Amino acid sequence: MPDCTLVTAATPDYMAKLKWSMSTWTLKPQLAGMPLLVFWHKLSPEDRQWVMDFWPGPSVELVEWTMPEYDGVRELMLSSFVLGAAKHVKTPHYIKMDADAYCIDSQDVFEEDDFNATLAAHKWGYTKPAWWADAVNKWVDGNRPRVRSKDNGKRSWPRLISFCCLHETAWVQKLAAMCPARLPIPSHDSFLCHVAARLSGVEMRRLNLKKRGVHHASRWKSIRDHICASPTAWNPYLSGELLRNVQIEITTACNMSCANCDRNCGMAPSAERMSLEQIKKFVAESIEAGHKWNRIDIIGGEPAVFPELEAVWALLDVYRHDNPGCKFRVTTNGRKEFRAPSWVKVRNSAKSGGPLEFEAANMAPCDEGIDDAEACSIPWRCGLGLTRYGYFLCGAGASVARVHGLDIGVRSLEGLTPEALKAQRDVLCRLCGHSRSTRHLVTEQATSPTWEAAFKAYKEKKPELELY
Repeated sequence: MPDCTLVTAATPDYMAKLKWSMSTWTLKPQLAGMPLLVFWHKLSPEDRQWVMDFWPGPSVELVEWTMPEYDGVRELMLSSFVLGAAKHVKTPHYIKMDADAYCIDSQDVFEEDDFNATLAAHKWGYTKPAWWADAVNKWVDGNRPRVRSKDNGKRSWPRLISFCCLHETAWVQKLAAMCPARLPIPSHDSFLCHVAARLSGVEMRRLNLKKRGVHHASRWKSIRDHICASPTAWNPYLSGELLRNVQIEITTACNMSCANCDRNCGMAPSAERMSLEQIKKFVAESIEAGHKWNRIDIIGGEPAVFPELEAVWALLDVYRHDNPGCKFRVTTNGRKEFRAPSWVKVRNSAKSGGPLEFEAANMAPCDEGIDDAEACSIPWRCGLGLTRYGYFLCGAGASVARVHGLDIGVRSLEGLTPEALKAQRDVLCRLCGHSRSTRHLVTEQATSPTWEAAFKAYKEKKPELELY
């Protein structure tokens, strides 16, 4: 592969996105093997150190970036990919990656022949303010000074979208030398693409990078959901994120029998419940390990039918005093009254007993020929699941294990390693209807053959699993 540098930029507002996204760049050996150059503005020493410690490539260089004159942080940071890269990139090529660009597989982003192009990026058509095109035209024709205009009209012109963009360094250096203070327009990709389209002898290659496993999600929620749902996005940062929240299923007993319940309270009813000793073990382990849960949810079944609920609050109160920042919630169907302390938020679904639209959790992807099922984002949104059989990737996965007799619960906080949770995911997601591979919204019970067999076996004899 030609000598190349990976270049990105970050401000405090983008650092959280960058952590999620950069953690997926390591999925691609092509990117992970490159030196990394990061232009930063007002980042804390802790955030800068995180980048230094995290990146696996041969080197990391962080450059504080500013300019004498600029209109807002957007122009400042986008300019770094031209003016900053021209000065600091030492390789013949560099790849610009946005903080909200993420990878989903290990294939190469750019092939050998792509490095013969001046610019190569994802195909795109976009409308920009008319004055941008006019300003670049004047600049190309006579290298005139930067032009500002109040013209807010829009004009469509050929362009690549540069969330992931391959550059020929020497060409960018020539352009940067012609506008050392500011770009003619406040945009990296619009500037380079329009200049490339105007000049002869410059190849602008339009690629489908999504087919090569690079995607772009500008919205924060999209970034988290997309990255976390990727079956290959398993890395130290995301694994650490998994250990922030936990749902404790104190009982599988429920006073309702809803179709498609992903705890299977109706199809595989059980009066099982966690013992107070098990909940005490969870609290003691968490305190001893200094583990700071961000949120602890009490769920069921239906927590209101748990006979020793007051004792549960007392045990959790011990952890609350050790970690005052932790949030506590309890989820109920609203059919039975109970008391919760003021520090516990009650989430009442207020179910009436009528038909509800649910995802068909009992439709197994493996019954549709999908064995390598795509994991959903429930673990990151809701947290780990803890039941009387140990920790699981999520609460829905814990129910899959209970019904199918999968003795794969992690019996200690110390055992919650990325490897253990990934092994669970590989077993559970192929059986779970929440998988992003197969999603069906239904109001009547939907059951695939594998689940029908599991329910039949469960009714004949409940599986015996090792306790937490």
